[in-house]
Amino acid sequence: MLKKGFTLIEILIVISLIGILFTAAYFNHSGYVEISKLNAAKTQIVSDLRAAQNKATNEHKTVSITFDNKTKLPSGITVSNKIIKFAASGFCPPGYSGTIILSGKKKSKKIIVSSNGRVRVE
Repeated sequence: MLKKGFTLIEILIVISLIGILFTAAYFNHSGYVEISKLNAAKTQIVSDLRAAQNKATNEHKTVSITFDNKTKLPSGITVSNKIIKFAASGFCPPGYSGTIILSGKKKSKKIIVSSNGRVRVE
């Protein structure tokens, strides 16, 4: 007479495979979350820079924007200390352009503001 069922070895193999899949999914998810937070912070800062540049040209005055540890960003994301200024022309005065670095645990993004006021992301 045959008994139907699974052996202990078969059950342990299946449980091990499930554990490996969950571990892989967790690490992929945590990397995705960090990339999402970096992209949100990047979008926010680029938007703030372009708003400051528009304000400078529309109001015909110099506008400065400061990024430091008080800048409100998604949790786990830090920003390098930097002051960016835009003159009434929309260009940056000498010494007030540069690179803003957003950092997470494992990844980072650079936002570069050129002297002619161009904002780009690397």
